[in-house]
Amino acid sequence: MAEHYLTTGGTRDILMKDVMGKHVVTRKEMTTRGGVTIPAGTRLKVVSAYRSEYHLQGPKCKHCGISARIRCHRNDIEVDPADFS
Repeated sequence: MAEHYLTTGGTRDILMKDVMGKHVVTRKEMTTRGGVTIPAGTRLKVVSAYRSEYHLQGPKCKHCGISARIRCHRNDIEVDPADFS
């Protein structure tokens, strides 16, 4: 089975299993299937990963308690240096 990697900006590659439960930062603006827009630079938590696809979850809204979930490709995100130092 081939290993799939998420780049850290050229310093080293990280296996998908190593990012589970960690945070990543979006490289571009994305929209969920429900129409919620997530701007570039947003910090999200990796909740699952399969091949080159990641499922991310944002923080809960302070007012309603809902959190956005989005599915994206590994090229659309980069690791958060705070979680991988």
